[in-house]
Amino acid sequence: MAHAENVTEKVFLTWNASCTRTSTLASHFGAQPIRISYLQGKKLPPLLLLRYLISFTKTFLVLAKRRPKVVFMENQPPFLIMACYLYTRLFGGAYVIDSHSGAFNNKKWAWAMPLYRFLAKHAYMNINTNEHHKSLVEGWGGRSIVISDIPVDHATSYERIDVDPLSVVVVCSFSFDEPLEEIWQAARQCPGVTFYLTGNDSKLSPELKGTQPENIKTVGFVPIQQYFGLLSSAKAVMVLTTRDHTMQRGAYEALSLDQPIITTDWPVLRKSFGGAAVYVRNDSESIAEGVRELLSHHHDYKSAARRQRVVRRKNFEATRRKLMEEYIERLS
Repeated sequence: MAHAENVTEKVFLTWNASCTRTSTLASHFGAQPIRISYLQGKKLPPLLLLRYLISFTKTFLVLAKRRPKVVFMENQPPFLIMACYLYTRLFGGAYVIDSHSGAFNNKKWAWAMPLYRFLAKHAYMNINTNEHHKSLVEGWGGRSIVISDIPVDHATSYERIDVDPLSVVVVCSFSFDEPLEEIWQAARQCPGVTFYLTGNDSKLSPELKGTQPENIKTVGFVPIQQYFGLLSSAKAVMVLTTRDHTMQRGAYEALSLDQPIITTDWPVLRKSFGGAAVYVRNDSESIAEGVRELLSHHHDYKSAARRQRVVRRKNFEATRRKLMEEYIERLS
């Protein structure tokens, strides 16, 4: 086989058009981020199949050209991991899977679980967001380390967005695990508070669009600078999930800005965000009460967020150092 034109020690691959977790982890591990994105948003089976086929081929060709020793990658979709697995078997090197929780508990990927078990078992390392998924991977014979929330380093300050004085940003992907109907009802119980809903609101159901409270404002999928500006301008950031063992990227992005959080009362989230968050059930009464609690004691939660950000950074650095020194650097 021909010699590689360029030798890159570490790369971080994703098939998503945008993912702060991927870009941030790549930076922390000294890996070059590579985004391969074709036909994004296409759901029709023929176009989806074409998207995966093109992305698989492009991924393999990029890796064969660059010949990295370590390939980090997102774990969705599984065809991305397959391309990296094939590369390491033909050219050497090792792959590390950054495992988002959706691969474990999103029903649309249930069919791929046998494949994912195989790929996780043969990975050099699996990065899991919680101990539960770590135990699953180790039960399959794989190697795992837990990195839940990721410190986001901001190279710049963000221009403040003009928001109402009492405002909460709801970070949303319109996924099946987000209790949107309950958020709608909670907003009606907090008439003096404005809820700014981020994300691609074209995914919002016609029923919810037709019953949207006046104090919920959808802002759409905004550029990253505007997104962080919005997070830092509001009083708090809300990120909810009905799924246990699910890390919330929007919550640790908020923590990176010293912003207090309203999130669902799951153990993995309590462990990460401590006193920086108000923890609620996924029902409207609890959500509304959480909003009122945080706004009434905003100074206390803001101070706790500053302290918790420092704590989480120290914990992350210790884990990052262990992964690099005990595993990744041995491959160089």
